[in-house]
Amino acid sequence: MDTKKTVKDHISDLKKENKRVHIIAYFMMAVLVGVLIVSLRRQFYLTFGLLIIALMIQFFVFRKAQKKYIKHCEDVNIALTLKEPLNASEIQEKGTYITEETLKKAHIIPFVPKTFNGFKAIKGERKGIEVSATDISVVERKNDKGIAAEVNTGNWIHIVLPEGTGKKLCIVEDDLMRNSARTDFFSKDSYREYDLPEGFPKRFHIYESSETKSSEAKSSETKSSETKSSEAKSSETENNETVSEKKLSESFLAKLKSLSDYTPGKLGVCISDDTVDVFIKNRFLAAGFTAGQEVDERTLLRDPYPELMHVLDMVEFL
Repeated sequence: MDTKKTVKDHISDLKKENKRVHIIAYFMMAVLVGVLIVSLRRQFYLTFGLLIIALMIQFFVFRKAQKKYIKHCEDVNIALTLKEPLNASEIQEKGTYITEETLKKAHIIPFVPKTFNGFKAIKGERKGIEVSATDISVVERKNDKGIAAEVNTGNWIHIVLPEGTGKKLCIVEDDLMRNSARTDFFSKDSYREYDLPEGFPKRFHIYESSETKSSEAKSSETKSSETKSSEAKSSETENNETVSEKKLSESFLAKLKSLSDYTPGKLGVCISDDTVDVFIKNRFLAAGFTAGQEVDERTLLRDPYPELMHVLDMVEFL
């Protein structure tokens, strides 16, 4: 895409493309009217021929032109709103920045293996933080007969921090998944749930990986018995099942609550040392354009995914 184009240039190009889509649609309708007329005259062979032509226009010309126009609208919208703040170089139609392995390591949502699909994606950098965002879908579970019972869709943000945090925590919001699925998902992999800080919304659940506890235990073995004794007392306080300031700062939690209040989607967050993964259910990079919609400056400059900047602001407090 030519980034030197002005907004007016993009609007002009898209309007021309939209006009071509409509011309194809009108031609297809004319053929269908012809089908109706010749069928009333009982010219069956001609009716059949015109019907085949109409179907070919629908599937091989009109739908192709329609999808191309919608893709161009989405790409221009993302280019004008998100590419520059992230210094991004390209927009992927079938995202490769996020993989099934990324979801598996982050351990935010349960999903059936080999059901991952990546769609619209963008990658860039802001304030030394590397970030990629991809619209995804996965099957959360299947029925006994193998038919998908629940499909989870949304946008997945993967962030690489300039420094490690030493943390391995997962934070999920109610309705990101079924309560029973959440309990099974975290308990089977030995995640420990913390009580929430006082005043923090009860819709959140904070889990710590057993890997973090194991590494902390091994590190403490090398310390003196006197130090161990004082740490044991400190550990008792921490083991009151409430997440401490050491784990998550008050500023980070405030930003998390603010993001949750802002977005209509449901949140899942994984902090794993120098990486942060955020899944926002039912929110997407690709805005909802249609072939019947003629774009204007307002629609093209409307940020399709303002949550992305909220997330980048939030991780600065880790």
